This record gives sequence, structure tokens and C-alpha cells, in this order.
Amino acid sequence: MKIEEIRAMDDAAILKSIDDTEKDVMTLRMKNTIGDVENPLTIRNRKRDVARMKTVLSERELKIR
Repeated sequence: MKIEEIRAMDDAAILKSIDDTEKDVMTLRMKNTIGDVENPLTIRNRKRDVARMKTVLSERELKIR
């Protein structure tokens, strides 16, 4: 997910996306321990997506103050 896409979303959508992506990361981690993940880099990319979303939320919070 690109930063422009995240910035276009509203706060509620970002929070829901964070929750969904974190659940997806947990599932991918479990599958990775079993050896069922085709590309383990997807875990890293999803974690980075969560970090980007949290960064956008904190930027918005700082702008409000």
C-alpha cells in the first residue's frame, strides 16, 4: 500500500485497515513457521504497511494539536 493511498483514507478506514493487516501478519507468521508461505517477504511488507498507516495517523494527530 502506497503512502498516497493511505493519506486518501479517513481515520476510521485506516484504523480498520491496521487491524486487518495486523491479523494478516499474525496469520502469515504462523504459516511461515509451518513452511506454508510462498514468499516470506510479504510479512515484512505488511508490517511496513502497518507502520506507514500508524505514521499517517500520528501526523494527523500532531496537525490537530
